Amino acid sequence: GKYEGATRCYRGALEVQVRTLGSNHIDVASTKDSLGVTLWRQGKFAEAVRLYDEALAVRESVLGAEHVLVAKTIVNRANVFFRQGQGMRALADYSRALEIEKRTL
Repeated sequence: GKYEGATRCYRGALEVQVRTLGSNHIDVASTKDSLGVTLWRQGKFAEAVRLYDEALAVRESVLGAEHVLVAKTIVNRANVFFRQGQGMRALADYSRALEIEKRTL
């Protein structure tokens, strides 16, 4: 389906980006975030959360903890937790993202 194709494209892009930019580049974080979306849509929750965690670490380091893109990744991770039935973890992430967005938008 469409998510499998997108996953292949993002994996290829990620490989090139890591090789040329390094793993702590903001563009790498964005690709990991997007790849995470394609994976959670396919039910590959553990890998999606891992990628979101990696993207979050870079985004927080480069952009600061109060950036809207940090909130975006937190919401994406919360979506996975919600789909997995981990309501409390999802709620914690949704709440954190909302607070960031209140302060920054």
